[in-house]
Amino acid sequence: MRHLRNNGFTLLEMMLTLGVLATILAMAIPSFPGMAHKNRLIGTAEEISAQLQLARTEAIKRSADTYVNFNRTDDTNWCFSISGGANCDCSAVSCQLGGVEKEVSAADFASNAAARPLLKEVAFGAGTQLQFDPTRGTVNQAGHVYLESPDGRQLRVIVSLLGRVRLCSPAGATTHVSGYPTADCP
Repeated sequence: MRHLRNNGFTLLEMMLTLGVLATILAMAIPSFPGMAHKNRLIGTAEEISAQLQLARTEAIKRSADTYVNFNRTDDTNWCFSISGGANCDCSAVSCQLGGVEKEVSAADFASNAAARPLLKEVAFGAGTQLQFDPTRGTVNQAGHVYLESPDGRQLRVIVSLLGRVRLCSPAGATTHVSGYPTADCP
């Protein structure tokens, strides 16, 4: 007696598998751009937070005032720098701290301006400059940086008078970024 072996897929099985796969992809693909916007927003906020903490550390380490200057042409074209001197314009000159260039721009996060996180507002007192004192790493003015993704999600970088940097996301169905606190988030 001879037994026939089935060593492959039938055409019907393959078509059914491809149909299920196509359905799953059709549901998942629309969420990819939103996920990319969210990840760029988080990356930008985390980078700003890390650079502010670095500026505070450098002020204490060098026993000299350290400045963080934000310059923005519009929501999608902005930069910030860390320097040993006040009012360094990162859009025009090279801003350095200890001979090392310390600049970050919106283009570092996305080459396409439409995909960049938006810098909606920078406010440290009445200006866009933050000065860290070398004695305790305190700042001259408390303030914040407001960031928004192209799809409306928002993150805030908050700096207290003690120089403490924290991140938060305002409450709201369309604006909140999960994983970040909403309490005390203006």
